[in-house]
Amino acid sequence: MSSGGTGLDAPVVRRIRVLTAIAAIVSVLVLVGVVWGALDDLDVVEGAPLGVDDPNDAPWDRAAPQELTIADDGTLQIPAGGGVLHVPQSSSDPVLKITTTGEPSDWVDVSLTPDGVVRDDDEYFYPDSAGDIFSEGDTVMLFPGARDLEVWFESEAAETLRVAPLEVDAMGATASGEGDATLLYEGEHISARAVHRGDGVFFLDTFTPGGRDSPVIESGDVDERFSWDGSPVVFVIESSGPWTLQIDGETAP
Repeated sequence: MSSGGTGLDAPVVRRIRVLTAIAAIVSVLVLVGVVWGALDDLDVVEGAPLGVDDPNDAPWDRAAPQELTIADDGTLQIPAGGGVLHVPQSSSDPVLKITTTGEPSDWVDVSLTPDGVVRDDDEYFYPDSAGDIFSEGDTVMLFPGARDLEVWFESEAAETLRVAPLEVDAMGATASGEGDATLLYEGEHISARAVHRGDGVFFLDTFTPGGRDSPVIESGDVDERFSWDGSPVVFVIESSGPWTLQIDGETAP
């Protein structure tokens, strides 16, 4: 053995070098995991390259959501993944109706930024539901007569919708009919009685600036009282028999 040697056998030296290399690799992997976890907590690498929005995120969770516009013919193109539509306040078209242009290939969720909330200022931002579109004939109402609207559309597939002013006369204290109907009430009362006769279905949805509700989902004879959260309100009725809607005495505080 030479005087300049390490005093260790060659196999031992090789084992030390291998263990040292393994320890260095493990340290690097641990460091990468820590950094990746920190970036993930900050929503920087949520399934997407750095600086790129994840297409699987909801549109309101993206730094740069797709801006949508209503075409001159009233159509609204929703890309796969959805986007956001800004609707300015309008006294001439206080209620807008969103409908399909055919059978949707998938579903579309429609939601609203709550009044007074700024998305970028709210770490836990989540919009209020305005309604859903699952099949041809489904409807969602918007109320730009009340305020500027930030409307979010969430969809896994590209869809084409239509946006148009709601063209119905405002009802008084009572309305009646047979079959499907859409009614607008602009008074101060916030409750009503619904009566239906026959063996078929009777579904009643309410749309207000605060969102959508389905207070009556029944079949056969129906006699129910229901309420909503403010005016104006749009009643959408699906019925196969005669019905009557009577506004009653409860008013908003």
